[in-house]
This record gives sequence, structure tokens and C-alpha cells, in this order.
Amino acid sequence: PAQDASAAGATATPGAAPAAPAGPAPAPRELYSQAYADYARANFDLAIQGFTEYIRNYPGTDFTDNAQYWIGECYYSQRRFSDAAEAFARVETSFPASPKVPAALLKKGLSLAELKRMPEAQAALQRILEKHGQSEEATKARERLDRWKQP
Repeated sequence: PAQDASAAGATATPGAAPAAPAGPAPAPRELYSQAYADYARANFDLAIQGFTEYIRNYPGTDFTDNAQYWIGECYYSQRRFSDAAEAFARVETSFPASPKVPAALLKKGLSLAELKRMPEAQAALQRILEKHGQSEEATKARERLDRWKQP
């Protein structure tokens, strides 16, 4: 379409072959590493874009759950707590067997607490204790729950 070609900075010529589609997606490790590097440099919007592209192009790989988790971390770092809570929740719903689930539940709870949604925050942390009681995150969840109970 002419509109697509002009948006890319090219001009459409009637009867000309359409522009070639974008090249193939970068290799999984390269795409994930670049997105993580963007996160580490606090380029959160770029990191979200990269991790989202990773999930779209490589939905069944070993790092798909991690990519979803890091999307949540990007939102959390931007103080976009509602988006963060949703992204962290998606780790558990989309990847229930992932080792990232306890960390995602913890950060979901902390995100909800920032939003002053305390019953939901407490429920997320309680879920860690019930489902992942021996994890490092369970210790943090217990400490946080105890702090929230204090007057």
C-alpha cells in the first residue's frame, strides 16, 4: 500500500513491486539480550518493546517467561504499577510452572500495595506462602505481611 511505503520514507510507484517485508526477527538470544541490556540502561520503553517482540516471535522458548517477568520490572521501574501488576500476573497465568512465578507474585503484591489495593496485595503475597513456601520470596512475603499487620 502507498500509505505504508510513504510511512517508511519511500514513494509508491503505481505498478511497482511492494516493498520487501521487514527482515526476519533477530535470533532469540540476541533479541532477549538486547532487551535486557535496554532494561539495564533504564531504557524501559525499548526493553518492553524488545521483550514483547521476543514473546511474540519465540513464545515457547526457555526465556519467554523471563521476558514476561522483565516487562513487569520495566513497568515497576517506571512506577506504572497497574501495568506492572498485570504483567507480573501474566507470568503466573501464562507460565504456571515457571521458576519466575514466586518473584512475579512478590512484585505483583508490591505493585498492588503501591496502588493502595491492600487486600489484593496481601492475597498475592499469601499465595507465595501457600504455593512457594520454601522460596526466598516466601521469606520476603512473610516479612512484608508482618509489617503490614503492624499498626
